[in-house]
Amino acid sequence: MGVGYSPKIVTDGLEFCFDPSNTKSYTSGNTIRDISGNNKNGTLNGTYSLTNVEGVKSLLFTSTSSPVSNLVQNNTVNLRTISIWYSRRTSGFSSAYFLDTRTAMSSGFIWQNGFGSGSGGWDQSTIYQNSRNISSGVILNTLIGPFSGLLSVGGWRNITIVNNANYNCTIRFFSRYTDNEAVDVAISHVTAYNRALSPTEVLQNYNALKGRFNL
Repeated sequence: MGVGYSPKIVTDGLEFCFDPSNTKSYTSGNTIRDISGNNKNGTLNGTYSLTNVEGVKSLLFTSTSSPVSNLVQNNTVNLRTISIWYSRRTSGFSSAYFLDTRTAMSSGFIWQNGFGSGSGGWDQSTIYQNSRNISSGVILNTLIGPFSGLLSVGGWRNITIVNNANYNCTIRFFSRYTDNEAVDVAISHVTAYNRALSPTEVLQNYNALKGRFNL
């Protein structure tokens, strides 16, 4: 396994890990390599660049390209927990998506107005902001939407989503499944697990990476 952090991130159940700061994960091109050891590589779409954002090496996406910039992870099996370090750059589209796991109009997405409902959706998920549970009364437009709020434009955020059931899917990060309605965003780290991380494990992962983001 190529994942090495001090302090360590949780590796039990780790499905994939993308880290643009690690040259084993990304240098150039449209493939971002999984450094978990499972070889579940991701694909980059649209207009993107590897650059320093607020002092952190990141993939910078723009929502105005065609197709929009996004990160796609194909055919993940038994997905349960996703953790993303990101920084919003502009408001993007009015219907801004955090992630979408659909292939057609069905459940399985998180956008500024809430969760996609239905079996296999993310509507019963627990959400952590910087290791703090914000599920109770959380307003999704503060996560990704164009409005001011808890997670408004700029500044590094860590969002961890723990789903209520295992989920088999292809994931589009910060885009709709049709490669539109995206967010201008910088992404610096993504992990996904095949089990529900505990609050203690969510905190462990946050502590392992927060120094990179001056938190």
